[in-house]
Amino acid sequence: MAHFLLTPVGSSGDVHPFVGIGRALRARGHDVTLVTAEPFRRISERAGLRFVGTQSEEDFDRLTKHPDLWHSRRGLTLVLQTAASAIRAHYRVIADAYEPGRTVLVGHALSFATRVFEEVHGAPAATLHLAPSIFRSDYQQPAPFPGIDPSGLPVWVKRTMWWLVDRWLI
Repeated sequence: MAHFLLTPVGSSGDVHPFVGIGRALRARGHDVTLVTAEPFRRISERAGLRFVGTQSEEDFDRLTKHPDLWHSRRGLTLVLQTAASAIRAHYRVIADAYEPGRTVLVGHALSFATRVFEEVHGAPAATLHLAPSIFRSDYQQPAPFPGIDPSGLPVWVKRTMWWLVDRWLI
C-alpha cells in the first residue's frame, strides 16, 4: 500500500481535516504520517497516524498569540512570513520520510515545502484548499482581501491584481 505524507500548516481548522483524511486512508490499509506543529501530536496519535513535529508548542503558541495575527493588513504578512521561513525545515522532514514509488504527498495551501519537493523530485502530490478565500476569481471574490473589497472593480483590474500577487508576493 501507499504511504501518505500529510503536511497541513495552520491551526486546528487546518489540521483536523487532514487527520480525518488520514483516518480514512488508514482504514483503507495505507500508511499515513502527519507532519505538522507539535500541539497536534496527541490528536494524530489518537487517530492512529504516525506523527512528525515541525514546530514546537512554544513557537506555535507564540505565533497564535501574536497581536498581528488577526490584524486586517498585517495578519496575512505574518502568516506568509512564518510559512516561508519554515520551508527548509519542512523540506528536510519530507525528504527524510519520502520513499520513491510509495509516498504520496498531500499538502496544505501554505505547505510550500510540499510543492517545492514535488517539483524538484517529481513526487506525486496534491494540494488541498480548505478555505474559499484561497480560490481566485476575476469575477467574484469568495472573501475580500484584508481591508479591500474588489467585487465592484472591473475584471481587468482584478486580473492585474492577481498578476501583481503572482509577480511580487508569490
